[in-house]
Amino acid sequence: MNISEFVHDPGFPMYPDARLIDEYLNSGHAMPPLMTSIGDPSFTSAKVPHRLLDYARETPRELHGYQASMGGLPAARQAIADYLIRTTGLDRVGEYGEDFQIALTAGGTRGVIGDFGRLLRARAATSGGDRSVPVALCANPCWDYAGPLSEAGFEMAYWPLRADNNWRPDIADAQNVAGEVAAESSRRLALVIVNAQHNPTGQGWSLETLIGLFELAAAHNAAVLLDDPYFEVRTPNTTPVSAPAALLEFLADSRNSKRRLDWCAVRSLGKQVGVNGWGVGTLSANPDTLKLLLEFAFRRRFPGNAHHEWAVAQYLTDPISEHDAIAQREALADKRSRFARTLQELGWPKEMISPGEFTPYVLVAIPTAWARLPDGAEQYRRYLLDRTGILIAHASIENSFLGGADSKTRWVRFYLGVTDEVFDTILNRLATAAITYHSVPPGQPGSIDVH
Repeated sequence: MNISEFVHDPGFPMYPDARLIDEYLNSGHAMPPLMTSIGDPSFTSAKVPHRLLDYARETPRELHGYQASMGGLPAARQAIADYLIRTTGLDRVGEYGEDFQIALTAGGTRGVIGDFGRLLRARAATSGGDRSVPVALCANPCWDYAGPLSEAGFEMAYWPLRADNNWRPDIADAQNVAGEVAAESSRRLALVIVNAQHNPTGQGWSLETLIGLFELAAAHNAAVLLDDPYFEVRTPNTTPVSAPAALLEFLADSRNSKRRLDWCAVRSLGKQVGVNGWGVGTLSANPDTLKLLLEFAFRRRFPGNAHHEWAVAQYLTDPISEHDAIAQREALADKRSRFARTLQELGWPKEMISPGEFTPYVLVAIPTAWARLPDGAEQYRRYLLDRTGILIAHASIENSFLGGADSKTRWVRFYLGVTDEVFDTILNRLATAAITYHSVPPGQPGSIDVH
């Protein structure tokens, strides 16, 4: 399918990146554009597992309508819950139905995050009528948690991950920002966000880091949101820390009333099997919390998507899914290595490339001359699109100014979860267009105008 069919729809709102692609196409550029920004497989033709597509074709006809269960198709929910429990070790630290329960989101995890924010606000109003503004604490750079949470009435507070520390978190940074929020009478820390396989830095957070964040939440009487879409998207020989298991073990210690912490864990399964658009994910929480979250969801939409849930459940219980996962890990490791090597050949210092171990993203520092500009990251990605047809994203996709703690450096991200053919084209275009670390903005001394 021609990419213009995805982005050209006059008169209707479009995602900003889609508008950039539409403008690129309308400018008459010869090279077909390549989307390596939001990482949507429909733009980059990333491979969906063949067996998963087989199951999608085999889906019973009666599963294509609404469904009765808000927790997802019961058989699929149980199969996926069993898979989640087995692969994350939840059964070793808690009892299903008492300490935690699992439902399917049937529409993506973004809505669940907003619903959790609304539930927290409702509980705060019921318990004491606190009129202070709830604040969500999040690492920087990050995914767009501000999107669903701002709609739920939250403000964001960001603690920095530092490139000079290889993007590894320092709990002291989170504690400092939490303290600043607590010092303001008009605001209160209400939610601590934990993204243990971190998007976009690709770093796996340690158990000690997770416990530090749980302790911070407990100290401020804040809830915890766990977001684990990239638990299985990793390089070989890398062991991910299960954030839900770590939290349940933490909650098992009832000292200091930790057991009363509100918490919610979401996981988009589409990230690991290449079907983001299917909207199949999981929601784990205390059984009472989960019930209320599903009631919130019902106000927004009728439950559906049983056909996709059935297909994903069948696939995850098929031994071939593990073989596919191993192949995916090996392919991503190879792409990370080749991508970093190509950029170093183009003059990027090694420390200005952060391949990471998790997620399909690689963080890259923009050239120094561009970083000096107030909107240098945005100008650079437009420059790169114009020169190569490659569209990249900001480190934090919805906010160009959330790119780490060092104001002298701006970071962007490349999505590597593409086919081998697309990936080879990306590397060739970067080299052919001489996209070097020493490039300067057009119009400045030393710039080269190449079309």
